[in-house]
Amino acid sequence: MIRQLLLVFLLLVATVLALGLGQVSLGPEAVWQGLTGGDDAGALVVQILRGPRIATAILVGAAF
Repeated sequence: MIRQLLLVFLLLVATVLALGLGQVSLGPEAVWQGLTGGDDAGALVVQILRGPRIATAILVGAAF
């Protein structure tokens, strides 16, 4: 049980890092605004570019 919780926690940490790091670095506030439906440039990066790519990576990883 603890191992599964640790893996879920690590997945969440990796997801937040992947949303924030890249050619355009986003701070935690910009990532949060992007996840909650903001309308600035950070939200565009999170919702259109990085979010779908990370979701696809998680689903593909879960399939194996």
